[in-house]
Amino acid sequence: MAERSLVYGSTQIARSGRVVPLFLDGTPSNSLYDPEREGRQTADSLPQNSFVFFAGICGGYHIRSFLASRPEARCVVCDGGSDALDRLSALIDIADILENPRVTVLREIDAPFVAQAVSSAYLPAAHGDFRFFAPRIWQEKNFTLCASIRDAVAAALRNVSADYSTQAHFGRIWFRNAFINLRFNAAGSVPLAKKASDARRAVVAAAGPGLEDFLPVLTRDREQYAIFATDTAFGPLARRGIAPDYFVSVDAQSVSAAHAAVPFSPATTVILDVCGNPDIAIRASSCGSPVALAAGGHPLARWAANRYGLPIWDTSSGTVTGAALDAALSLGYRNPLVSGADFAYVCGKPYARGTYLESRFGAESTRLAPSESKYSALMFRTPVTRIADDGGITYRTETLDRYAAACEKIGLTRLWGNASSGSFPFAQFLGEYTEALTSLRGAGSEAVNLEGDAAKTLLPLAAWFRASAARSAVPFSLGSVINLALELIAGYTR
Repeated sequence: MAERSLVYGSTQIARSGRVVPLFLDGTPSNSLYDPEREGRQTADSLPQNSFVFFAGICGGYHIRSFLASRPEARCVVCDGGSDALDRLSALIDIADILENPRVTVLREIDAPFVAQAVSSAYLPAAHGDFRFFAPRIWQEKNFTLCASIRDAVAAALRNVSADYSTQAHFGRIWFRNAFINLRFNAAGSVPLAKKASDARRAVVAAAGPGLEDFLPVLTRDREQYAIFATDTAFGPLARRGIAPDYFVSVDAQSVSAAHAAVPFSPATTVILDVCGNPDIAIRASSCGSPVALAAGGHPLARWAANRYGLPIWDTSSGTVTGAALDAALSLGYRNPLVSGADFAYVCGKPYARGTYLESRFGAESTRLAPSESKYSALMFRTPVTRIADDGGITYRTETLDRYAAACEKIGLTRLWGNASSGSFPFAQFLGEYTEALTSLRGAGSEAVNLEGDAAKTLLPLAAWFRASAARSAVPFSLGSVINLALELIAGYTR
């Protein structure tokens, strides 16, 4: 329930003839001289290419000016909650703001709701800089509320910023990998479905130090388990002569190909994200291992999956362990056992023995820079929390804690069935996708508002392009992103 100071009580006509809402104590929420000019001054003070969170609607003059001066801009608006919004709507006509498709209206102002709205509405790659604005008098009347809204917005922006930074770094390579993998998958794929007769328990093998304790069990009772190996855990398993049933990889970077240095077994099915490193698929195929693509969170991968029947999996945890757990559940295995998902540097060790890092760091080791130094640099590249017990010292990081929390939330959301049967219709996909992008380009920049599915597929590439353009002082536009996408597609598929 809103406090009394949040609710509007009456109205007054300004000298310019415009209606100004008054708070319950009689204080005007806008200028009583010329509220429209006041609104224009506010809009002019905001960066041209910006997305704005408006806390406090008042007479709406600042919001109208912002929208009128920026035909493609978007914003979020809120006031003192549903009571204040209903009262304001009863006093003055703000339907043009509340019903504007470029405006996200928040009736509720609790922190989780505000954070979710910001995360959903604000797309940095398309919308540019973010700004928070609250009219001065509204802030004074709602000081505590305004501060809590600002804090919720700041928390949401931290998550958005982290996601955007990842997109800005990987946007182009994700786009490249998707086309190479989908073209490769056109040669044929395997159905992803658990056999009804398979009563084994699924084991997700992560690469943490704890995996070493479970390896003897897997060796002794191999036939009792369906093993889902994360890419980094593949080496430790191979070292014990264990060929997993599934090899799972989501990483797009070229270094992830090092996970496949050990030959695959034909008995191992490789599940690769559409935007994962295509070298893994090529390597697995050369060893006779079946390869299946699955669509994670990338909008281009989802666009292809929704139209052509690729399996969809949850990679939102940000870690391959979470993806492997989701794969096991999606294939129909119940209560998978997870081993090696320590999400901590247990006893000062980042990984189990036998990962690709062991051979790599060992080969690069010198007397002045031993492999231990490289492992230390890996563990302490970000702040850590030190936990001492009888077994030694364990280090935790904020990122690893976040991974652990995300994996705990993973549950069954779908069954794959035979979603991946047959070959991927790459020629059809290529024709339809390029036609969709060409249509966007022909419609003009105003129509490219990223509301459509095809336009959303460009968001990660747009983030990369915006970051690259900022470094080289090249003008950024969504039209330029579309042109880049079409040029890249021509190069990847020539």
